[in-house]
Amino acid sequence: DSGVVCEERSPAAIADALRKVLHNGGDYPIEACVKAAKPYSAKTVVGDIYSDMLSRWQQRNLSTSQINQKTFTGVSP
Repeated sequence: DSGVVCEERSPAAIADALRKVLHNGGDYPIEACVKAAKPYSAKTVVGDIYSDMLSRWQQRNLSTSQINQKTFTGVSP
């Protein structure tokens, strides 16, 4: 109820699907379309990538910090 799935990846198939949605707008409620698109919003996608990169950076810096501490003091943290 939020769109059309194209059977083939061609410009004609995509144009036909788009035409179908535009000509039959009542069959595709706005709420359903927004709900289907929400997981792919820039905020969601970039937020997930940012969180993953921050976590990696923190882990790498923690490891580097522990190695440096052992090197300078001769004692493991």
